[in-house]
Amino acid sequence: DVSDPTNPTFVGLYNSTTVEEITIYGNYAYIIGNTGSPDYEDIMGVLDLSNPTNPTLVDYIRANSVTGIAISGVCDGFFRGIVDPNRSCFAYTTKWSGDMWLIDLSGFHNGHRLSSLSGGDYVGTFDNTPYERGGYGKGGQARAVAVSGDYAYIVTSFSYSNVDGEYVVHPGGLLVVDWNYFNSETSLVNDYDPRLKGAYFYGISDSNYNAALSNVYDIAVSGNRAYLAHDEGGLVIVDIKNPNNPTYAGRYNTPSPASSVAVSDGTFPFQKRYVLVA
Repeated sequence: DVSDPTNPTFVGLYNSTTVEEITIYGNYAYIIGNTGSPDYEDIMGVLDLSNPTNPTLVDYIRANSVTGIAISGVCDGFFRGIVDPNRSCFAYTTKWSGDMWLIDLSGFHNGHRLSSLSGGDYVGTFDNTPYERGGYGKGGQARAVAVSGDYAYIVTSFSYSNVDGEYVVHPGGLLVVDWNYFNSETSLVNDYDPRLKGAYFYGISDSNYNAALSNVYDIAVSGNRAYLAHDEGGLVIVDIKNPNNPTYAGRYNTPSPASSVAVSDGTFPFQKRYVLVA
């Protein structure tokens, strides 16, 4: 309970072996990790927070190699068994490969559970295969994702691949993906074909640039700004007003490497807008 930010107090607990990522949306928490599911070690678990003293697991989906998750749409009703064909609820999950999978969560609560989801149930994927290997992405290992409007913002850490016998380094940074893109020639009905709109790589033009240090671990989006937890680069702020051309907006040199970031909305108990970095 942070109603008194000077004295946070314990409220409740869900006993999970590990939690690697968490996002709160409505009355539910979506977590990546081992939540004690009987079927899978690595899952995306959906926790009901309506009783904060006793969070309960209401659904889950297999989530091997998933690194980040974001949610959009009208979602709470679907986990109470309310199905409305005029509303939708999407999950955006990133994987170590750098790819993003788009899942229509609203389609799995009419007699089905998320745990029955298979590869054919995804309604869209973003392939981050780099140009050097014949793709249209930028490479890099995806670490986290945030969603605002029609765009998903994926942050990556550096990686490399073997192209014609030579190692090519793919720097970490920010990818702006139009998740709502529909290709009438290739997409099935109700399917999406997410496309890369723009990208930003902090310090890429610096003569002392070290790709091994270009790791971004987390992202928060607020308005026209993206806030990146940029490892040893600290907090990097990117102007995303033009999704085709994200640009540098500022930087704060954190005393230790930055791995997590969140932005308060200026409401109680934080009366001002703060960026929280860990």
